[in-house]
Amino acid sequence: MTIELEKPKHMASIASSMILLSVEVRLWTGTAADDEVADEVTVSKRAEHGSGVFVKNLLGQCKSHRKIRAHRQRVYNWIRDTTYPWAPKWGALPNIEVPDFMKQYDEFERERSALVEAFLVEYPQIVSDAAFKLNGLFKREDYPSVDEVRAKFGMAIYTSEIPTGDFRNKVCVSLADDLEKHYNRQANRAIESLVKTQVGKLEKVMRSLSHCCDMNVATDENGVTTISRRKLHEATLREAVDYCDLFRQFNPTGDTRLESIRAELEQVLLTKNFEELRKSDAVRAQTKSEVDSILSKFGF
Repeated sequence: MTIELEKPKHMASIASSMILLSVEVRLWTGTAADDEVADEVTVSKRAEHGSGVFVKNLLGQCKSHRKIRAHRQRVYNWIRDTTYPWAPKWGALPNIEVPDFMKQYDEFERERSALVEAFLVEYPQIVSDAAFKLNGLFKREDYPSVDEVRAKFGMAIYTSEIPTGDFRNKVCVSLADDLEKHYNRQANRAIESLVKTQVGKLEKVMRSLSHCCDMNVATDENGVTTISRRKLHEATLREAVDYCDLFRQFNPTGDTRLESIRAELEQVLLTKNFEELRKSDAVRAQTKSEVDSILSKFGF
């Protein structure tokens, strides 16, 4: 006897509204292991052979290489903040955000390429200087050619559809229940993570708004109290508006709590603008009160 498993409806909705993607940024670390030095240290310490590893920093304190490493971290931070967690090294991105994502990706790629070329211009001199700085540790064979080093750097994006499984395949009854339970657990974990991330973004921006709309109160050594406005960034207000707009269009699971939070925050923001918030203490106080009320109402 055979049976067909039914695809969960919420997964079908997500599969049609999101894609999976992974971004890899490759770089040459500029390091090399030196077995001879490791053996020397092992012998001098009378330790067992193979007890240690000695890794040389071939580039010293090269600033142009540090900029490349920092840029890679910026890209990975951007991926983490822009996508929704799905699986190790894979994030899920709403289809409606793909154009903006690719535009930013191309900008990062241009920045990365420029940084690599700036490093490669310095590279021959770095090798020459290393002969003096590393002294007895220097080995010319540790340093690839300029073209070889360039090939060690790269940036690539990989995309895939949300896997929903081919439930047209027939399976015997003895396996059907286990497969269905496994699939639903996997699907539900992904859904819970997605909604949790969306709600987390709203909570974070609301807490930021609440903080920025509050006042600084300070008392000096003479007991004189001063009150001043906290700095409010227009980007914070813009981010809140963007989230409300995005999650109105992208709520594939139809999560009612997410929609309620979004709708109430949007209602608060509809009557506010940055200039009013920047200049008016009354508007700030009202906004803080309204945002705090949403945070309290939904148990944040």
